[in-house]
Amino acid sequence: MGAAVVCLGSLTTALAPGFATYTAGVALLLGADAVMTVVLRTLRARLIPPRGSGTTLSVTIVAILLPFPLAGALVAAVPASGLPVLLTTCALVQITILAAAFAGLRRHRADLAAPVDPLRPIPPHEDETSPTDLAPAA
Repeated sequence: MGAAVVCLGSLTTALAPGFATYTAGVALLLGADAVMTVVLRTLRARLIPPRGSGTTLSVTIVAILLPFPLAGALVAAVPASGLPVLLTTCALVQITILAAAFAGLRRHRADLAAPVDPLRPIPPHEDETSPTDLAPAA
């Protein structure tokens, strides 16, 4: 649902006829992006072992930040009259990539079939020690 709202916000921003619609599209996009960030952070915390989370998180942050210089270069290279076409194209590319990602997730649904309770504590992995394991033996 959050990904669909992100796509809707992108298209609303790209096709906005005026400033009020553009502002509403950006607000929708930013709100949905915040929701997606929380959802993805929760899933990542459940799926990635704590020992590998630092490496995974750094790669994820780099992947998230890489589009910013590209976006800046595209906006700088395209004249103001071409920005609506650029934004629409980027929104359509985003929709295509998200549709492909969700189609791939649907194929792997069996792996994700177990329901995830966000309030349930994450059990330690077998290669980790708990604080009670480190206590001196009596």
